[in-house]
Amino acid sequence: MEEQSLEIWRNANFKRIDARLVTFQRTHNCQSESTYLDAYGPSCYLFVCKNPPKSLAINHKGQWQKPQGAIAIYIPPFSIVEWKLPKCHFSWEGFNFSQPQEGLPKQAVYFSWQKEFQINSTQEFINTLKSIAKFYPGYKEDTHNLEAIKIKEFIDNHFQKEFGLEELAKTMAMSRAKLTRIFRKSYDLSPIEYKNRVRIFYTIQKMLEQSSIITELTFDSGFNDSSNFNRKFKSLIGEKPSVFNWQKK
Repeated sequence: MEEQSLEIWRNANFKRIDARLVTFQRTHNCQSESTYLDAYGPSCYLFVCKNPPKSLAINHKGQWQKPQGAIAIYIPPFSIVEWKLPKCHFSWEGFNFSQPQEGLPKQAVYFSWQKEFQINSTQEFINTLKSIAKFYPGYKEDTHNLEAIKIKEFIDNHFQKEFGLEELAKTMAMSRAKLTRIFRKSYDLSPIEYKNRVRIFYTIQKMLEQSSIITELTFDSGFNDSSNFNRKFKSLIGEKPSVFNWQKK
C-alpha cells in the first residue's frame, strides 16, 4: 500500500465566503490504495464528501473507522489525521476557518452530513457544527502518552521559532533518540516532520487569508531557507508555493 501526503489543495477551486471562511472544491483521483497522514496547522478545516468511496477509512488510535454515507470531518487546530483510500475517483468540498471558536470539538471528529446543512457564512459554519447530535472520533493519536503530548504542545506553541532536534531534546530533558521514539510511537511522524507540516499548513492559511509574499511567509513560518521551504511545500502539497499562491487568488 502506498503512503502519501494528502495534496488536498492541488487543483482546487477557491471561493471566499466572508472574512474568516474560505471554501474550496476538488475532485480526488487516487490511482492505487493509499494512506494519507496529515498534521494540520493553527486553523480549522471541515471536509464534506457527499458520495465517499465505500472503503474510505479514518484511523482512530490504530483502529480504522469506516463511515457510511455522506460524511463530514471537522479538524480543529494542530490535529493529526490519517486516511485510507481505495483506488477511486470522488469529489469533496472543504472549508477553511481561520479563527477557532469556543464550543466546537477539540479533536478531529466526523459526522453524518445532512442535505439540509447549508454553509454560506462563518456563523452558519459554527451553527452547523454546534447542532450535530453525535460525533465520531477521527483523531489518530493516543492521548494517554503524556510525554508525547508535551512534545507536541511545545511544537504547536513554538513552530515559528527556529529549533532542531537537539534543542528540542534539551528542552524536553531527554535524549534525541528517546524523544523521536516517543513522538513517532504516538503520531507516526518524527518531531521535525511534524513541525515542518505544521509550518506548511500555517503558510497555506496565510495564503488563503490574503495575498502573500512567499519570502515573507518563509521566515514568518519558521523556515530560514527559501529553497528548503519550497522543497517541503512541494513535497507535501504537490506544487510550488508560488503556483499555489497564484492559483488560489
